[in-house]
Amino acid sequence: MEIGPVVEMVNRGLLPVLHGDVAMDRVKGAGIVSGDQLVSHLARALKPEIVGLGTAVDGVIHNGELLAEVRRSDLSKIGSDLGPSAGVDVTGGMRGKLQELLDLADDGVSSTIFNAEKPGMIERALRGERAGTFVEGRA
Repeated sequence: MEIGPVVEMVNRGLLPVLHGDVAMDRVKGAGIVSGDQLVSHLARALKPEIVGLGTAVDGVIHNGELLAEVRRSDLSKIGSDLGPSAGVDVTGGMRGKLQELLDLADDGVSSTIFNAEKPGMIERALRGERAGTFVEGRA
């Protein structure tokens, strides 16, 4: 994936806001590019201190409670409780997001999943404050 335009945005002090979409593919014709996959790919290339993933929910919810943090070792306990997205989502919903972010955490980049629709949450995430669910590496 070409990351030059995103790198140029960062170099100019801009904050890229990305999302998934349909992309043309020379082999398949067209395919879904997941925003979660974009985040994972760019983070591996750019090596940020932390990744923020804004969603329409507060973070990872298990048994009706927001989890403050998730590690790979937690996946077996919470995996079956991760339901589908409220809307149409062909990229795996919260389970897909969490899997991408856990893989990223295993590579040394932590992340946070937060509710970008709640006032002030984007600012908190940008300041590096704990917001939503913090995703960490192996434990």
